[in-house]
Amino acid sequence: MTLPDFIIIGAARCGTTSLYFDLVKHPQILPNRVWKEINYFDLRWKDYSPSWYGDRFPAIEEGSKLITGEATVNYLHDLECAKRIYSTVPNVKLIATLRNPIDRAISHYFLFLDSWKKGRRHVILDGNIPWKEWKEDKSLDEVIDDEIEGRISNRHLKILNKGRYAEQLKEYYKYFPKKQLFIIQSEKYFETPIKVYADLLEFLEISPFKPVKFEHRNPYIHDDKNDTGKGIYPVKIETRQRLIEYFKPFNQELYKLLGYEMEGWDK
Repeated sequence: MTLPDFIIIGAARCGTTSLYFDLVKHPQILPNRVWKEINYFDLRWKDYSPSWYGDRFPAIEEGSKLITGEATVNYLHDLECAKRIYSTVPNVKLIATLRNPIDRAISHYFLFLDSWKKGRRHVILDGNIPWKEWKEDKSLDEVIDDEIEGRISNRHLKILNKGRYAEQLKEYYKYFPKKQLFIIQSEKYFETPIKVYADLLEFLEISPFKPVKFEHRNPYIHDDKNDTGKGIYPVKIETRQRLIEYFKPFNQELYKLLGYEMEGWDK
């Protein structure tokens, strides 16, 4: 049975899909047999065994220089996943991509909105979870109000809590040493992918490699000054300022935990 050598644990809307498919371009990294997300430690933990999980990965002989892994974005914000991962693969290398939580929340809102309009609710809910707390015409401000005031109980529909990274990472640090978790600032990955990618390969202990092209999958761009990607959505200045103030204390908590600040956040 093969178990993963690395797991990208999140966060959602932070470039995990791009990162995963950049990684499997490396000749030493084999993709898993599913696609990217296996959702074992969150959705399938109670119903499936570790051997089922191992069967989702390609067979790799002991002593081989090949490695494999997966990327499930729910693992970071689902606080039960850390101990489950540790109990199954305690030596796995963990990777977390963290994006400015303001941009992450806005991007997730528009993903929800598009998915609702297109009837693709399963994209976010991973099953038949009712959408009674979501309405097609809900504005971003209304969604923010609902979450802050406790009117959203379904964690899949929350857009703010997924950006409170410190409380999520602290759960992982209960089980894994910090050296076992590689943190990537998403903005840096898309600005300087060659440098970040090289550092990540060193963390994974595999040979240097540079993809011919770096991915930029599933972008939901909300800045009306940007004319690339799909789905350009302007956001009111007042709404962004509101999110800046909301996330400031959570970002400060993250900086204290990591020992450094994320460049360009808090604005």
